[in-house]
Amino acid sequence: MGHQVSIFLFMDGVYNMLQTQWGEVFKVSSVTDELAILAKMGARIMCCKLCSEIRGLGGSMKPDFVEDTGVGELNEEYNDSDAVLSFIGGS
Repeated sequence: MGHQVSIFLFMDGVYNMLQTQWGEVFKVSSVTDELAILAKMGARIMCCKLCSEIRGLGGSMKPDFVEDTGVGELNEEYNDSDAVLSFIGGS
């Protein structure tokens, strides 16, 4: 609909890019597959490089469509946005 979508994976959210996910047991697509679809549609998918490195995620574990960035880039995305949705787990 003409909107630019950016997704920033932060903290444990970086696990969502793992290509080893498998949703078939629950008859759903993996989050990685869904992110790939969004990337093909033009969404910018970014992850915090430090968050990934601390969790041992890198190399072939990170799909090509995911950009390594940092919180500075996240701040720029916030400043350039019309709307922000945040999905945070926890209690």
